[in-house]
Amino acid sequence: MKARKLLIVFIAMTVSSCSMRRLAIDNYEWLATRAVANFADLTSDQAEEFKKSLRTLSQQVRDKQLGSTIKLLDALAEAKEPVAAATVIAGLNDQFRVANGEACGAFASLMAGLSPAQIDHFQRKLSERNEKYDPRRNGGLAAYRVERKNEAKSNAEDWFGTLNNDQIAFLDQPPATDFGASDSWEDEYLAYRVESQRVFVDMLRARRGHPVELERDCRTFVERPDDLLSARGRKTRDLQRELRSKTGAALLASLDPSQRAHFRREIDRLIRDLNAWSAHIGNP
Repeated sequence: MKARKLLIVFIAMTVSSCSMRRLAIDNYEWLATRAVANFADLTSDQAEEFKKSLRTLSQQVRDKQLGSTIKLLDALAEAKEPVAAATVIAGLNDQFRVANGEACGAFASLMAGLSPAQIDHFQRKLSERNEKYDPRRNGGLAAYRVERKNEAKSNAEDWFGTLNNDQIAFLDQPPATDFGASDSWEDEYLAYRVESQRVFVDMLRARRGHPVELERDCRTFVERPDDLLSARGRKTRDLQRELRSKTGAALLASLDPSQRAHFRREIDRLIRDLNAWSAHIGNP
């Protein structure tokens, strides 16, 4: 299973809805096991193995990373300049990358034990999820862009409160051409997703029955994906990362006092939820 999918519960902690985060905290083990069992068509024994490995991984993430992650979140709420915000965002991305690497070790045995039929099932599930990012399956390019822009604005308002006209106009802009984006950005991103998924699925097939080798290759996939992607895939990945970082940093720098107070409250709620998750991990 792809490392990011296996970290579904940790990533779920960052969703904007406080109630949804609390649902994830209270039911994280059940939710994650159900999601992964569905994605890879796990047997009952494999699902139980996943649950035990998830508990171990969660404790590792808590003990090694939670404190530093909370410090970064606290700093993010206070970041008022684009450079400072971008630095904190990069630090949070590094935290997730390290956690994903730990997931490679925690789930190596399970991943190496997937049958060819389960890997095929997993690949089909990934393809189904890719439909969300295919303009042709979402009403065409114009309708797709409107939907994604509205989604971005809704997410921003969850974190920052009501957006002003300049912020809305900023989010409505297509990726700037000076960033290297093309008119076919959506197709490029979809192709990147398909390529990276193919690389991982091929890894699962090649390393079946060999958990040590699979963990090594999985860590490479997570920590140094450029070693495995094509030049086209690397370019799209780099552009995507740059766009997200600059967009987030620019929005943070544009917040007025009311919006910053709203963001501070949301970050404080997230930190409280993460601490509650930590306590839950310690008392399963």
